[in-house]
Amino acid sequence: MNMRHTMIIALSFLWAGLSLGGNLISAPAKFQVATLPVSALLQVGQAQFNWLGTSQWVFVVLIVLLVAMSGRSLFLILSIPVMIFMVQEWLLMPALDTRTVKVIAGQMISANPLLHFGFVGAEIIKCLSLIFGSLILLHKNVARSQKPC
Repeated sequence: MNMRHTMIIALSFLWAGLSLGGNLISAPAKFQVATLPVSALLQVGQAQFNWLGTSQWVFVVLIVLLVAMSGRSLFLILSIPVMIFMVQEWLLMPALDTRTVKVIAGQMISANPLLHFGFVGAEIIKCLSLIFGSLILLHKNVARSQKPC
């Protein structure tokens, strides 16, 4: 198996794990703490999403660099999670952050479940595409390495 492909597969699985743990499990879990005020929970959430965003940028940059050196088929498979991440970072997160800042400041805002559902839906699709893309790459590499010379 090619070392670059192995690194891409590993980074993709790690990125999926980071997203699942940070965005889909721990983000909503903190709101189960009834004794903390919502403004405190939102401040923790801002810090959490800043760190998660930065971490995901590292994965994106490394994966894109490795894919650029590896070939077109890898690009097609891994472009989906990268594009979803860009939409999250450049469209959804700024809108969510604006709302968060207003709530922390004590302003009343109307509920916008579409924004949250959009982010969660994008996160689920991103994670699934990372996992399935990695499994496809892993299968291709295993099949390639088992061919007789």
